[in-house]
Amino acid sequence: MSVSELTQEQLRRLNTFTDDLVNMDLSEEQLFSLLEKMTSPEELYYLPWLINWDDELAEKTIDWILESPLCDAGTALSIYWLNQPVDSAGKKIADAYDDWERRKISLHLSIEQRIKSMSFPSAKIQYDPKWHWAYWNDEDVEDEDIAGIPEYMRAPTPGRKIADIRELPWNDIA
Repeated sequence: MSVSELTQEQLRRLNTFTDDLVNMDLSEEQLFSLLEKMTSPEELYYLPWLINWDDELAEKTIDWILESPLCDAGTALSIYWLNQPVDSAGKKIADAYDDWERRKISLHLSIEQRIKSMSFPSAKIQYDPKWHWAYWNDEDVEDEDIAGIPEYMRAPTPGRKIADIRELPWNDIA
């Protein structure tokens, strides 16, 4: 997808999420109303890259994305890697030391199961975990650190590559 394939309305909607969700002073109902205006798998793909994952509404936003009929396998795999699976690779929920880690492990295991069975409405957006991994880590530690992550979670999803989040024309939004 070229950047021009996102409409001005989609870019405006996405731009809304560049602020912290808490600072937006939204109720859950208002948040879900905003999310339900998303119109394409491509638009939804960018959302997890924009939100502040430390906001109290972020968890509900991620859950909503994963349950959306617009959620592509590429979006789910990017969420998996944005949630730093290396920290909990190979762990079971019972291994968690607190509720936060339990939720993180549970999210990873859920996405792993769904990617393995390809139980997403589409697989049109290519996401390659190596892009993400290279962005956050040195190549020489890769094999050791991701050993607990299933092989199929390290493989790119099928589909076509779309514009990187940094290529979106944020300054040109009308």
